[in-house]
Amino acid sequence: MKSHRSVLALLFLGIITLSFSGCVTQLADSSPTASGKPEVVIASRDVDSMKSSLTREMASFGYQVDQDTPNLLEISRTTTDLITTHAFGDADSAHKRVVDYTFLRQGVFTKVTADVSVRARSPEGQVETMSLNNNGAVYGFVQQQLEKLKEALE
Repeated sequence: MKSHRSVLALLFLGIITLSFSGCVTQLADSSPTASGKPEVVIASRDVDSMKSSLTREMASFGYQVDQDTPNLLEISRTTTDLITTHAFGDADSAHKRVVDYTFLRQGVFTKVTADVSVRARSPEGQVETMSLNNNGAVYGFVQQQLEKLKEALE
C-alpha cells in the first residue's frame, strides 16, 4: 500500500510540475534545420575561436568541458530537474545535460551542429541517454546561441 501512495505522490507532483512549466516564457521556435538539430554554417575556419566562445557562453550556465577534440566539443552540467531524475534512470543515477558540438570544415566555411541530450549514469556504471533535440525550448535556446556565435564571428 505504501508503494502505491509513493507512485501516486510522484504522479501528482509530475502533473503539478508540468502545469507550472506551461507558465514559463517559451523561446520562439527556430526554423528546422537540415539535420533536425541546432546548426549554423559560419564563414570561418577558426574552430578554436568558436570553441572558446561556446565554452565561455555555456560556462555562465554551469557547463564544463568534458571532451575537446579537433572536431568535437562536449560540455555538460549536472541536472537536478525533478522530472528528469524521476522519469529517466533512477533516484541513485547521476544526471547530466550534455551538449555535443560537432565542427565540420567545408571550404572556407565551418558547419557547427549541436546534439543536446540528458545522460543518466547508474552507480553500477550503466549509461542511458535521452535526446532533447525535439524539445522546442531546448532546441530554440541552443539554436539562438549558435546564431549569436555566427553573428560574432562573421
